[in-house]
Amino acid sequence: MAKNKARVIEVLNILRKYTDEEHTITSTEILKHLNKKNFNAERKAVYNDISVLEDMGYNIELTGINGKKGYFLGTRELEFTEIYLLADAVLSADFVSGRKTKKIIEKLEYFLSDYQVSKLKERIFLDKRIKSDNEELYYTIDKLRKAVDLNKKVSLTYVRHIFLNGEISENKREFVLSPYALAWADDHYYLIGNNEKYDNLMHLRIDRIKGVNILKSKIRPYSEVSAYKNYFDVADYLSKAFNMFGGKKEMVTFICKNEILEQIIDRFGKELIFIPYDDNHFSVTVETFVSEGLISFILQFGNNLIVKYPKSLKNAVIKKTEELKTAYTNIE
Repeated sequence: MAKNKARVIEVLNILRKYTDEEHTITSTEILKHLNKKNFNAERKAVYNDISVLEDMGYNIELTGINGKKGYFLGTRELEFTEIYLLADAVLSADFVSGRKTKKIIEKLEYFLSDYQVSKLKERIFLDKRIKSDNEELYYTIDKLRKAVDLNKKVSLTYVRHIFLNGEISENKREFVLSPYALAWADDHYYLIGNNEKYDNLMHLRIDRIKGVNILKSKIRPYSEVSAYKNYFDVADYLSKAFNMFGGKKEMVTFICKNEILEQIIDRFGKELIFIPYDDNHFSVTVETFVSEGLISFILQFGNNLIVKYPKSLKNAVIKKTEELKTAYTNIE
């Protein structure tokens, strides 16, 4: 009985590896693969195993392709397009090291046929991607996830590169944090939490975190350091944090040219109230963190986006443009 169960699993592996919508396999070919794995089966056993797999919910099609009638696995746990999207996401995540990226993609390839794997490798490229060299990343994520689940504080070391005395060196800082969430934003992975020395939220890039230790003490309730009461709203936090800069949350009014409507919707969503300002502009008010990240966002639009309120932000943007003008003037 155990041998029969193992054979059914092996038949599934054969169908997964050697078939897809463009490639089929005959019962005779399945038998050859089984014999290589020391399963001494007959053709009837193959038919029975396929029937068992169908009863388990697998869609196994019998069809003719290029004059050859055979079986193929019609549905998979993950389809080719889904694998492609996931592989591309991992490749684009610069916080995942090159070695880990290759391992993850190899695991994703398990869900594809050999023919599909060849197609995938033709479409994805790793060599020229800038990837993290922090091999502690997975242990860091695992410990931080556990700390969030357990509502426990963590101690950690945060490492940043600085240019000092003509050389690049590391600046290390020690933190004790109440971790609330892990979030992927702006092509980086972040830990969002509270530094026990302050009464606000902060976030740290996980690829810069090392030496995580889960402490015995309970986290500080996020309701004490944020507007979130019943649950920590990660999506809301990310929508208001520009380029993952923190800051004071305020209501900000912009005057925007009509042609940048899509960019404003992409950033803030369609649920805002858009009011005609004149024939060429509209105004919109958003709640967001006022920070250097927001100023950078504003400056990228030039005169297509103007701050109307608050005056402090308007003046900060003007000051930044003056600083830029001075900097460019002083560089020969």
